[in-house]
Amino acid sequence: MRQRLPFQPRGALLLVLVMALAGCATSSPSNSQSYTGWQAQQQRLLDERISSYLEGASAGMVYHPEASPWGSGVLLTVDGRYQAASGRPCRKLHIESSQGQQSVLTCRASDTRWAEVRSLR
Repeated sequence: MRQRLPFQPRGALLLVLVMALAGCATSSPSNSQSYTGWQAQQQRLLDERISSYLEGASAGMVYHPEASPWGSGVLLTVDGRYQAASGRPCRKLHIESSQGQQSVLTCRASDTRWAEVRSLR
């Protein structure tokens, strides 16, 4: 014959709270993990030379990289820096090539690298 244990409301409440906290801990990654996942899906890292240009260039400064994600023989011109809602510094980058002109949004992806990111507009 099985013996039934008496129902304890405090024990049940404690169990529900522990499960809820465990769910939050596993389904909500830390900022760095979340950022890394976003980073892989939403941006294209730029090489060190272009990243260095974006980090230090004054607004309007022109750069002619040997190679770039937009092809060779391009001229890059950068706008001023601003803080995005995410807290990262961002800059609009104007690209001039033999195919025409385009503008892309770039933001700092790490301490030393910048990335082309998707504009939310």
